[in-house]
Amino acid sequence: MNQQQDEQLRELEKVLTKLGYDISKEGRKIFADVVIETLDCLGSGMTQEEVYNLVHNKNSYIYVELAYFCYENGMPKLHQSLEQFHQSRSQENVKESIYTEVFKNEMNPTVLDAAFYVATYLSEKSRKQKATKELKQKVLVS
Repeated sequence: MNQQQDEQLRELEKVLTKLGYDISKEGRKIFADVVIETLDCLGSGMTQEEVYNLVHNKNSYIYVELAYFCYENGMPKLHQSLEQFHQSRSQENVKESIYTEVFKNEMNPTVLDAAFYVATYLSEKSRKQKATKELKQKVLVS
């Protein structure tokens, strides 16, 4: 894993914890992998609608690659693990401000919506940080 991926994973785990997920649960790694794959799709030039449709297609290549090549189990087991991880989320541990920022008006998102929203949130946050850094560099050079 490279440094950028390590940073992405650390940031993802912080966000998941603030959203009430128990990152010690078994399905965390699978959920994280779905979010990271979704981030890659968002960064590859696909539109948000295309990525949304890809994430919501339970037979898309994201899930096929994870199920068969990474985890060496079937699609039903992969989706079951994702669902169990999502259901283990605790409302008591939710930080309301970040919950609203990530999920917008969605009170109880499905696991597929959650993966998409988390990836979109992280993508936007990264984009804003990069723009701020570039602006600071321009100011320093001027």
